[in-house]
Amino acid sequence: ASLLNFQKAIALYPEYASAYIARGITYYKLGNRERSRDDFRYALSLESNLEIASYNLGMILYNDNLFKDAESIFLDLTQKFPDFADPYYHLGYMYYEQKDFVQAEKYILTSLRLDRNPTTIYAYIKILEQIRKSNSKREGLDSLIQSLKKEIVEKYPNSSYEKNLSDIVFK
Repeated sequence: ASLLNFQKAIALYPEYASAYIARGITYYKLGNRERSRDDFRYALSLESNLEIASYNLGMILYNDNLFKDAESIFLDLTQKFPDFADPYYHLGYMYYEQKDFVQAEKYILTSLRLDRNPTTIYAYIKILEQIRKSNSKREGLDSLIQSLKKEIVEKYPNSSYEKNLSDIVFK
């Protein structure tokens, strides 16, 4: 039903970028990633500064393992919308998956500075633990990891992140 409504809106107002975004989200939820990507790209052709269209397109490309394309979109978003935490988070996570922990930490820290939340704190812990496993001699790494774990336990008790933590040491 919502797909039909968005198609009607597009028929009535073919230059209304938000209708393409809404339809693109609907297509994505229905599993039609190609049509979804097309709608986000078309919305961007109508209005190039649409944060939500770029972000959703980047997420689809990321989920389709098109990392270079997603990276390009997320980097562009960090330039156009420097206070939008999500592209930094996804860049950090993407670099983490590629085992580029230096870049991962850089972007996760920026995301954390913009929006401190348990998801980003937990991602930062995972990155730091990988840095530690790579035999890093970085000063204060263990205490930083422990302080972040403590923050999750204290500020977000009973969260899935708190349940996933192990070896918590309180000082």
